[in-house]
Formats: sequence, C-alpha cells, structure tokens
Amino acid sequence: MNLSSNAKKYLEMTFNTKQLLKTDKYLKRKDGEMIKWALTKDNLPQLIEKLKNLDFTKRWRVTVTDAKLNRSLEQNERLWELYTSLSNHLGIEKDRIHELCGFKFLRYQTEIAGMPVELIKSTTKLTTSEMTEYQQQIEVWGQTMGWGWDY
Repeated sequence: MNLSSNAKKYLEMTFNTKQLLKTDKYLKRKDGEMIKWALTKDNLPQLIEKLKNLDFTKRWRVTVTDAKLNRSLEQNERLWELYTSLSNHLGIEKDRIHELCGFKFLRYQTEIAGMPVELIKSTTKLTTSEMTEYQQQIEVWGQTMGWGWDY
C-alpha cells in the first residue's frame, strides 16, 4: 500500500508508542498505552520518520482506519435548540429531554463480565451523519406529540 497516495484522506492511526521519543510533538508518549493520531498529508513525513526509527527487534502493530467526522459544534448547538423547543412544548426541563432522547434513541446493548447491559451512547461520540439521524428521530417523535419548530 502506498501511504503517500492515501495521505490525502484523513486517517486515524492507533499504535503502541513505547519506543517513541518523549519530545515528539505529534505523538505523546504513553508507555504501553494505545493512542490515536489523525494522519494528514502535512504530518505524514513525521510519521514515516518515526516508523523508520522504531526498534525492529520488537514487534509493532499499526492500524489505519478511515476517520469519521464527529458531530459539529453547529449540530450540537441545533440539538440544544431542539431540546429547548421540546422542553417548552412539553413542560419538561431540557436536561431531562436530553436524557430521555438519549435513552430512547441512543441506547444499545453490550456485555460486561458476561452479563447483558444497556448503555447510552454520548452525543459527543456521534458522527455528523449519526447526529443528523438522531435529530431527525427526535423531531419525528416530537411531532407525534404535537410539537413543531417555533418560527
């Protein structure tokens, strides 16, 4: 795979950084921990240099995945306007609306210690497309209770 041709995409890199220099301005040393790093065409040469300088008597794992854009600040601002509008319509505090909508639309199941549990995904972890879908779900739900945007 030619890294230069793929550098045009923003990629997320995760790898063990035990051998990286403490003075590295792109990667913070966290002994034994995995860290994430956004790869751009501008910082690709520094990454290549760091990879070349790794101690190859040790085993390393490098994972490259497409980065997903997290929800924007504008989307978050609109979300809270939506919560406020629903809050005014339903007579419920907007923080309760936030909790209710998270429970209703962002709930998922997983296992912890072999036991099924339900968790709620934070809106800070949503991608831009997930945030759009989440807000659309809230709007449709609000409309079933007679809500509409106050223009």
